[in-house]
Amino acid sequence: MPSLIGLVVICVLAILWITRRKKVPKMRIEGIENKLLMLSSERSRGELHQYVVVDLIATGLDPQIDHLVEVAAIRYKNGEVLEKFVTLVDPRVAFTAQVVLQNGIREVEVRHAPPIDVIMPQLVAFIGNDVVIGHNTSLDVAFIKRFAHKQKLSFPNCYSDTFHLAYRITLTEKNKRMKELIDYLSISNSKKHRAYENAIRCAELLKLCFQELRQEKELSKAKHRGEYVIKSS
Repeated sequence: MPSLIGLVVICVLAILWITRRKKVPKMRIEGIENKLLMLSSERSRGELHQYVVVDLIATGLDPQIDHLVEVAAIRYKNGEVLEKFVTLVDPRVAFTAQVVLQNGIREVEVRHAPPIDVIMPQLVAFIGNDVVIGHNTSLDVAFIKRFAHKQKLSFPNCYSDTFHLAYRITLTEKNKRMKELIDYLSISNSKKHRAYENAIRCAELLKLCFQELRQEKELSKAKHRGEYVIKSS
């Protein structure tokens, strides 16, 4: 009986140890999780004066095995477009029907486009040290890091995700435009978006987020001063 009780105790401890272990993400490339920049009124005053909005289109959603077919990067300064880098990429792999259905880009369109080993150094150089903005940005950053690493290029940039940023803000009916942008940028097989137009709409969403953050900041200041402010719903 004592031996049975000891065995039960050992089993329970083993189960507790396994369940309390820190879960390691399935996809972890050079610690990109530590580079996430949470844009908030407390940490960034709800504003970035210069940043690069990035959108990548790939043959799939796995940054460890799939390939890029289009790249768009737009540098903004004080809310205005400063310069852009947009190009198709020859993935050097055969397209499947699913790939064409997902992104609307056909194999013939990228046949004479430069390969990723030519594009990636240009993209990394274009972004420079700026903060990267995107929608579901961790996926784009993972793709960049994978191909940059293959060419021994460093990409330590911080990034922010408009998807998470927008949902941190109360999405009331007056934010209908914000909802429309989120819906547009969400991945769907029924929508065929190109990288450049995705980046433009992502930038529009970011501007709306900044507007909301500024309003929240002013409201917070007013409350701190003891003023009564009525905010329309």
